[in-house]
Amino acid sequence: MMPGLNGAELSKQVHQQFPQIKILALSMSGQGDLVNQMIDDADISGYVLKNIGKQELIKALEKISGGGVYFSEEVLHEMTGTVS
Repeated sequence: MMPGLNGAELSKQVHQQFPQIKILALSMSGQGDLVNQMIDDADISGYVLKNIGKQELIKALEKISGGGVYFSEEVLHEMTGTVS
């Protein structure tokens, strides 16, 4: 929903120019196909929804900055097609 360039395309461009940067996507949509596209095209390190709380955001940032990956539960459910 960003003007001019969507998040997936921006992530892809950032990854191409700066492959060492870790990307955490923050979105309103956890649509599985969009998340998978960002993983494939931009090698994102994580994906969370905008409705998360402060503690989960901190947890995601810490995990990614330590070399890990982080995907919120809602996003994982969407990616796998399971219902919580």
